[in-house]
Amino acid sequence: MSDTQPSADRSPPSGDPVTSGPRPPEFNLDIRWVAHQDLRLDHRYWTNPRSITGLDDASLLEIGNDIKAGTTSDEQGVYAGVRVAFEVVKVSDGNGGYINLVTDGQRRYRAIDLVGMAGDVLIPVLDLEDEPVDLTPELASKYLMRALKNVGQRAGLSSYELAVNAQRLRDTRNPDTGKDYTLSEIGRAIGRSESWVSKMLTAMAGATAKLLHSWRTGEITDEVFKDTASVKAPDKQAELAGRAVDARKAGDKTGARTLAKESKLIEQRSAAPAASSKRKAEPPRDDKPKAKGDPARVVRGPQGELPHVTPQPASATPTRKPTPFAVLEDFMGMADKHPPTVDYVRGLVDGVKWATGLMDPAKFAKPWHVYLNHVQGTKPQKPPKPAKEKAPKSKGKEKGKTTNKKKR
Repeated sequence: MSDTQPSADRSPPSGDPVTSGPRPPEFNLDIRWVAHQDLRLDHRYWTNPRSITGLDDASLLEIGNDIKAGTTSDEQGVYAGVRVAFEVVKVSDGNGGYINLVTDGQRRYRAIDLVGMAGDVLIPVLDLEDEPVDLTPELASKYLMRALKNVGQRAGLSSYELAVNAQRLRDTRNPDTGKDYTLSEIGRAIGRSESWVSKMLTAMAGATAKLLHSWRTGEITDEVFKDTASVKAPDKQAELAGRAVDARKAGDKTGARTLAKESKLIEQRSAAPAASSKRKAEPPRDDKPKAKGDPARVVRGPQGELPHVTPQPASATPTRKPTPFAVLEDFMGMADKHPPTVDYVRGLVDGVKWATGLMDPAKFAKPWHVYLNHVQGTKPQKPPKPAKEKAPKSKGKEKGKTTNKKKR
């Protein structure tokens, strides 16, 4: 095991900082120089948070060539031109020694290997602990929290990687507090909202291996994954995932998302009768067919309680298909990112939100309420004005006024 330290009068390679910034209070960071061959990326309780993004050969070659260009040497050894030192934990090996476990620096490690510099080349490392430690799942989660914050400053992780790391933190406890990590803490660590963490963990718990693979490889989007994972039947999940992948490959991204959402709604409707059976039994209903054209007549079956529509003659104008909810959701998301400034467009957006149940009519702008009052022939009630208190008049001034009137 190499624990080589360069001479004190030797300056680090050009562009290689002595420290990686202010020292956090929970870690004691000290620079060491360790041979590349003596570093390890994996351990029983440790897996690097990055498993997909930024690990392609093209990205690693770019990093490796940059490190190679800054590499220097002297009589003591060869020093890799690493600009940001690796973060390392000394993990006890049970035999009085330790291994240098890399918690931050995986891409730089692999890039050095890819350009043929692996072996005795010396790497600058920062020790997160002064002495070797016995690594536990709880302690590993502490290092994972720090690694996630660091990785967010470089090539970001995919949604799949973020969700997997969120699951790791959810399954362990914070060693400093002894309590489970909250969704809020996890969200801050991975740079996502608490709601996003909750939805993704729920979706992962119900997803099949094939669906997870399609999401991991980017064949389906986050939204399609969440909606498809809500379908309970594994066979149905596999079918929907395959159809969504085919639609996405054909360039029909909206169609893939709409398919997943419609399947989610069907799943919810089919589960409704089972949920209602647990409630108090309702009085028997009259299932006798009513007269044709009666809008109150409903259809039984997988479509739920949908109003019956009387078939129109061939000569009649065909009924237009409603806009898919996925399209409306994209429209509203665009409006949230770029709020409209034209009154007509703002009214249109509010109407869509109201029609989809995302907005209460009470929150409509003032022109809407004025229009409704005008149509209904009512007047908006105004709160009574508070009574003004009259200031007492001075007697002296009143006398002066009376005197002047008499003189005139």
